[in-house]
Amino acid sequence: MNKTLIKLICIVCMTLTLSACLLKPFRFDVQQGNTIAFDKVSQIQTGMNENQVRFILGSPTLQDIFHMQRWDYVYYLDPREGDIQKRHLAIFFQDGLVDHITEDSMPQFAEAPTKTPTAKS
Repeated sequence: MNKTLIKLICIVCMTLTLSACLLKPFRFDVQQGNTIAFDKVSQIQTGMNENQVRFILGSPTLQDIFHMQRWDYVYYLDPREGDIQKRHLAIFFQDGLVDHITEDSMPQFAEAPTKTPTAKS
């Protein structure tokens, strides 16, 4: 009786230990930088001033003191499921107006994923 009880306890402990290895802990989405959306970037045109660009995209993530005519917008998303997304947009100014833009290739709708909570019934 004693040996059977000890065997049963060992089997239950091993089963619980192994089942815990299969579970993944909850992980939050890591989102950093400015959200760079295709529709927002398409609004930026040459000849716009800095205030107009700041109104559309927000303040730049990086503003180098050695290159004051260049604003960098960087976006990084590490979702709990799926691939890491990295985007970079650089806006160059000449005399306070947009001269040209360089950007990474981004999907047509480059919005950050938003999940709305679902109501439980």
